[in-house]
This record gives sequence, C-alpha cells and structure tokens, in this order.
Amino acid sequence: MNDKLFVRISIIITLIGIFILFLLSQSIKINETTIEKINNEEISSNTKIKGHIKSIKNTDKYTMLTVTKQEDINLITYDNVLLNESDYVEIDARINDDGFIVVEKIVG
Repeated sequence: MNDKLFVRISIIITLIGIFILFLLSQSIKINETTIEKINNEEISSNTKIKGHIKSIKNTDKYTMLTVTKQEDINLITYDNVLLNESDYVEIDARINDDGFIVVEKIVG
C-alpha cells in the first residue's frame, strides 16, 4: 500500500515541477541586438540576431555562417544546418571567451 502512495506522490510532484519549469521558461527572454552593438563588453552574454544568410561555409568541425542585416557578422555553429543563402533567420547566440559568436539556436 505504501508503494502505491509513494508512486502517486512522486507523479504529482513531478507534474507540478514540470508545470513550474514551463512557467519559468515563458518568462525568459533574450534581447535582440543589432550587429553593430555586439562588442567585447557583451562577452558570454546571450543575444538574438536577425538577418539574412549571406554565406555558409562547412568544415569538418563547424559551420561558419555570415549573417547580414545592415552589416555582416560571422557566426559559428557546431551543428549541421539545413539552410540556404538568403534565408531569413533569427539566431540566439553567445560570445565565448575567445571572441567568437557561437550559435545556440536557429529559427529560420
């Protein structure tokens, strides 16, 4: 009898935790920034970049994207991307310690 009670309590607590995580995820926003504003002061901060893909260069270890809006910016992703040049994309990215802008999420 105690095992059934523990299972029910565990399921209820798990569902409550998932619901709380869902509510918290809705309140997290990444600020959009323009390409000109990205500089060394924003090291390791998350940014959102919107623009058109100007070029895509694939290598064995990473993919280099050049995104343009009013200016060009080079981005690095370690995932395979299924994008074409001139596609409009919204990219969540961060600037790592080496000064490279690393893509975390692409919406295109």
